[in-house]
Amino acid sequence: MVRIKRQLIQATGQGLVFTEPKSEADKRTVAIPGLILDDIRDHLKDFTSTPLR
Repeated sequence: MVRIKRQLIQATGQGLVFTEPKSEADKRTVAIPGLILDDIRDHLKDFTSTPLR
């Protein structure tokens, strides 16, 4: 599962900025298909310091 709590936008003159989603419906939890979980784990291992639980 992935929780959507914020969005990343390109703000003129500011670059990339995290903001709140446009509506409450945009804040949601999305199921990740088991077929791609290993790929996501590999990506997170290579590109972040946050492990996937």
